Amino acid sequence: MELFVRDRNSGKWRPTTGLLSGLKVAAQESSEVALRSDDPADELDEIIACIWFFKLASGSAGELSLISRCPSSSWVDMVRGAGVERVFAQGHRAETRSLDGLLEVPRDICPELHVRGARGSALSVCGKRSDRMVLAAHHFASRCFSQWKSCDIANWEGGGP
Repeated sequence: MELFVRDRNSGKWRPTTGLLSGLKVAAQESSEVALRSDDPADELDEIIACIWFFKLASGSAGELSLISRCPSSSWVDMVRGAGVERVFAQGHRAETRSLDGLLEVPRDICPELHVRGARGSALSVCGKRSDRMVLAAHHFASRCFSQWKSCDIANWEGGGP
């Protein structure tokens, strides 16, 4: 898990040296904070604890975002229940030290989308497709986030749009 703080002057995100030191910097600078997790399903207790510490340090939940490559309603709902309003998905091919290419996770995401561990890392998988991986941001955007109620498995099998 990593914590990023947005520089007020440049607007750029910078990684912090650790979670607690990052929360301290954010509280001192009243900065926007982004917590990034590669495996939010596994790190959920730690994520909720960070949210709690952030609020305890007088941070506004509106200034805290969560970012992951593995969106799933199971953990997203719990994080939102803890007070985080903005959750973002980061494409699997994006640079890990950057916060570029983020896609906001809507409140209504496919309930079949879930996280599965494979070879020591977490992946988003589609329950409608026998737990096949979902890696591309455009698949999240076009199927899992906005059109999941009309998701056509046949389109996926043939490559689809």
